[in-house]
Amino acid sequence: MTYRIGQLLYIVSNKTKTIEPIQVTSKQTLEDLTGTTVQHLCAGVSGKTFALEKHVDNQSLAGVFESIDDAESHLLILATDMVRKLSVDAREKAKLFEAPTEEQPHVPTPSHPSSPSEVQTITLQDGTQARINLPEEIL
Repeated sequence: MTYRIGQLLYIVSNKTKTIEPIQVTSKQTLEDLTGTTVQHLCAGVSGKTFALEKHVDNQSLAGVFESIDDAESHLLILATDMVRKLSVDAREKAKLFEAPTEEQPHVPTPSHPSSPSEVQTITLQDGTQARINLPEEIL
């Protein structure tokens, strides 16, 4: 990208994720057999100058933006992505608390009162004691 001398830009630092205004103070163009290289020298609010492309190449900048709105939108997208990832991770972790549901065997209720001899006690798979009424034909 080529910027104008005097142009105000906004950079986002990968390290701090802050938006910093900078101004293009000079531009150097180098043409050789491999092509044309443009290097922008910029100054921050502290007055310190640096080569913009050098910081872009070593990935210390998350972005260079021509407006503060563009920089803000970029950070909001990063924040939204991070929150979505945190939510997905939390949903996956929450599954660890969900107990698997086991179908309980259906025990039919007798349609007539039973005598004490028809009541039997059984132990279910989970250790629960259950009293069931069996018809006389089964006993």
